[in-house]
Amino acid sequence: MPGAPPASERKRTPCDIRSSHFLTLGGSDGLRRWVGALGGSAGRLGYQGDVAHTESDGYRDYATQRSTTGFGRATLKAGATTFGAQAIVYDSPYAEDPGALTATQLDTNPRMADPLWVARRVRKSARQNQVGLSATRAVGGGGGDVSANVYGGTRSLFNARPTFVIDLDRTSYGGSVRGTRPVRVGGLTHRLSAGVDAQHQADDRRNDANCNGVKTPTANCATPGVERGVRLLDQTERVTSVGPFARDEVDVGDRYRFTVGARGD
Repeated sequence: MPGAPPASERKRTPCDIRSSHFLTLGGSDGLRRWVGALGGSAGRLGYQGDVAHTESDGYRDYATQRSTTGFGRATLKAGATTFGAQAIVYDSPYAEDPGALTATQLDTNPRMADPLWVARRVRKSARQNQVGLSATRAVGGGGGDVSANVYGGTRSLFNARPTFVIDLDRTSYGGSVRGTRPVRVGGLTHRLSAGVDAQHQADDRRNDANCNGVKTPTANCATPGVERGVRLLDQTERVTSVGPFARDEVDVGDRYRFTVGARGD
């Protein structure tokens, strides 16, 4: 159109959606998948996110699976500082496990599930969430910056195995601070970085006897028909780490970059 400014110079609307899409697909063995994504900006705010859901009946018997994932990120520029927020979600409420087959079973029916694994209802469900916040500020006017971030997350797992049932609850969190500054030494530009990381993880794990398929009382399964028997493991784990670090990066010509670093945990 004559006289129209180029796209890069046109005034954008308050909420400018740069890209979005939705797709769905299907395949053999009951495969179904839906995906949606959106990304754009609103003034100094940028955002992007996606959600995907997958269902499958599986090639083999007893192989049904369901899962949903989600991701979102937003950034905000305020002067020389850029703030960011990010979230990730994973939810798999049901995933059957058909187990392994012997050579004879495979020749007879490659789609069959291991009869013992079906009787013991071997399966898994998992959920994981993680969120993070970050801030980066340019300093010095020569390519230096200071950044900090914090994160936290949870994970829960239920996993029925042929002989025991696992329950796992996990909590983790941490953060880091880092500073970077370019320095000219000996005719070369060194990019010096230093900072510290800190993180903590707490796991609570419980294993119970798998009593699915048990017809008569045993030492581990006193009540037939009830999935969980005696407790085999009750374990708590706590891990904390702090790690200061330093690094130097230097470019020699256009083809080589040398890096040296040190870290202690």
